Amino acid sequence: MTTNIKDYSTTQSSNTSLNGISVAEGMLPSNLNNAIRALMKNTRDWFNDAQWVEYGDGSGAYTAAYASGTSFTINGADVTSIYHAGRRIKLIATTPGTILVQYLVLHFLQIQQLI
Repeated sequence: MTTNIKDYSTTQSSNTSLNGISVAEGMLPSNLNNAIRALMKNTRDWFNDAQWVEYGDGSGAYTAAYASGTSFTINGADVTSIYHAGRRIKLIATTPGTILVQYLVLHFLQIQQLI
């Protein structure tokens, strides 16, 4: 079930549910208003935290691995066009906590690909 923008599929036909509301072909007309309201809610939730967007490989499920002090890898995905030079990123580690990478540091961040 998609409950947030990060859960939406980039394949249009896969987006058949919105916060538990069926938006599949032939949906009930009464679902339209509720689906629009749910979409507005999800858009506002995203707007409130839009500085940090979870990309990964596009599915929302991925593992980023530490490679060095200036690089990380995402196994099985080429996301170099998304994580381009100059993009701010937020890394969250299990320990010690949240690590913020500032813009000046990001110029030296290398994106590596393991496919």
